[in-house]
Amino acid sequence: MGKEFSEKPQIELVEEIERMQTETTNPAFEKKTMQVSHWRLLPLPAAVHAISLVDRANLGGLDVGNRFSLLSGLYFVLYIPFLLPSNFYARIFGVRLWLTICVISWGTVQLGEGFVKSWNQLLACRILLGAFEAGFFPPLVFIITTWYKRHEVQKRLAVFYLASIVIAGFSGIFSYGITFLHGKGGLGAWNWIFIIEGILTLVLGILTLLFAVGFPQSNKFLSEKETKFVLARVQEDRGDALADDMTVAKVLHHLCDWILWAYPLMYLSSTMPAYAIGCLNLFMTGTVASLTAMFRPFHLDSVERNGLQYTGLIASRDASLCEYNIQTGASVL
Repeated sequence: MGKEFSEKPQIELVEEIERMQTETTNPAFEKKTMQVSHWRLLPLPAAVHAISLVDRANLGGLDVGNRFSLLSGLYFVLYIPFLLPSNFYARIFGVRLWLTICVISWGTVQLGEGFVKSWNQLLACRILLGAFEAGFFPPLVFIITTWYKRHEVQKRLAVFYLASIVIAGFSGIFSYGITFLHGKGGLGAWNWIFIIEGILTLVLGILTLLFAVGFPQSNKFLSEKETKFVLARVQEDRGDALADDMTVAKVLHHLCDWILWAYPLMYLSSTMPAYAIGCLNLFMTGTVASLTAMFRPFHLDSVERNGLQYTGLIASRDASLCEYNIQTGASVL
């Protein structure tokens, strides 16, 4: 698409987008444009998010005894506060560069976990891992919303989540293969798991630098006509195709909206069952040996445990689409 389009004055861009709204769109053109956008926008972030899920879960394979809870909990010490400014930094540094910094940084930490010699070193790595992984997810969700109409966003996010969990669901098989490297180079199997997955994360970081997608108006894989069309769809739907300036007044305005605070409560309710299922990973690895026997009758391996989450994701996606359809009468498929 080129750099010229993204450098046009914003007023001129808005006028061009509004003119595009009045043009008759060929359905075949719309389908082709959006399919290209789907395949460039979703697969790579889904793979990166999957490896971040695996990074967090790898701790369950270590024999750290009662310190497991501390290592798991301190991961969120920097993760939570670093979530908040991540979109701000993404707009300052550029989405592609910011995402690359995050992925390369946590890949380096993940690689370093394979060489730790003490519990204190592992603890430091887990805290840093939380800080770097925090900056990836919020900008990614923000970017996805800038490419689609409101009723299309939840479907794409559901696809993104589902793809991430499907990929991460096979991490147990992958880790099992790595265990055969036990003793190579004087390192244990758990060392190799962190090292190899750290290297994979660094590779994904390079791919992020090369292929990650930012805002529609700055993309380089669509033609100018296709880019205008993507922006026109969003402008017609909600009137904010181009990002405006971020101010304190705007931030406070949205923070005072009670609907905004309802979403975290909804998210909490939806994620608690998923994390409860994730705890089975902990029980099955023997970290809490006294409770393991309680869950053995289920005979669940890591793939099956992650598979239990797929049905819920698909159901929640369909429920969101049905709710929108009932409220607006729109076709959402």
